[in-house]
Amino acid sequence: MRGLPTCPGDRDTVDDKMKNVVDVRDVAEALVRVYETPEASGRYICRSYPMSMTEILDIIKSFYPNLSYPNK
Repeated sequence: MRGLPTCPGDRDTVDDKMKNVVDVRDVAEALVRVYETPEASGRYICRSYPMSMTEILDIIKSFYPNLSYPNK
């Protein structure tokens, strides 16, 4: 599973740093809207939003509750 090496610890041991993230579903929706809009031209930006590492781990754990998470 890609992405887990950036989360090396459990929720209680990981450094709670903020990371800027973009949901790929938002990017996909933006691309579809641009492709379906004939008058669209130029550049479009999908803005990121900050999330803490504990928030990211909580999301991962909600999708993969049986995954073993290492402790430091």
